[in-house]
Amino acid sequence: MIATTTHANIETDPAALEARRVVAAALALALRDPHWTVEAFDPPPENLIRCAWALAASKCSGAPRSGLSLGEIPPDEADPTPLARWLALPHARRERAYRIVFGHVAPAACPPTETEYCSSKDTTHRAQHLADAAGFYNAFGLEPDRARPERHDHASIEIAFVAFLLEHRINAADPEAADAERETICRDAQQAFLQDHIVWWIPTFARLMEERIRRLLQPVAQRDDLEVRDDIETLAAVGRLLRAWTAIERQAEDIEPLHRIIEPAVMINDPEDDACGECSSCQAPPE
Repeated sequence: MIATTTHANIETDPAALEARRVVAAALALALRDPHWTVEAFDPPPENLIRCAWALAASKCSGAPRSGLSLGEIPPDEADPTPLARWLALPHARRERAYRIVFGHVAPAACPPTETEYCSSKDTTHRAQHLADAAGFYNAFGLEPDRARPERHDHASIEIAFVAFLLEHRINAADPEAADAERETICRDAQQAFLQDHIVWWIPTFARLMEERIRRLLQPVAQRDDLEVRDDIETLAAVGRLLRAWTAIERQAEDIEPLHRIIEPAVMINDPEDDACGECSSCQAPPE
């Protein structure tokens, strides 16, 4: 739901908005299942990612740790280099590492989908939460890509929507466009979407992803596969960056830090089903 908000402390500098857009778009691409990114995969160069991160993070420089939400880390303690390194990996290596961490079905340990973190397991409640996210997309004329069937609440889809809104804010603020009403609509939507669908769960997801990868490293190391180890360690570093990115976006949009403890509550329909997707085909070792 989009509500009218005050904008006294919200970031409006076009250069900073563009830096945030670059970072959000890169993170969204990094978290997409590589199976669906074989075509039209065009990641930004490392130098652009590093410069964009430096500018975006500089806006949070000196902020006290007490201003962080649970799971967030200070942006100046995060390194964007692994994000560029992950995106530059050959497709086959990214898909292999992604599959080891996430399997073919989202793992209960770190599901990359928002509604799995809802405290209520009531299917109606979760359906309404998912429909709310879809409502934001529909309000801006976005429809799901049926060729790439990620859920509406997948982290990559939600972060891509943040990048989309940032792009529209930049365009609306352009002197030649001078569309103040459109800029306000996009700004309100971004603040509401971050509040309702990003900042409350992404830091926890990113931390759990890091923890899962740490658990996976030992069995991977026992196979003496240094390439796989390096690749999943790079993905873990992307997760760490994601925790800092949430702090940047939340502070830029003047959203208060959150201190609610959450954990995933994955709905598993069939206890006999291999719901984590860890099988020989994805090379993920058992935990």
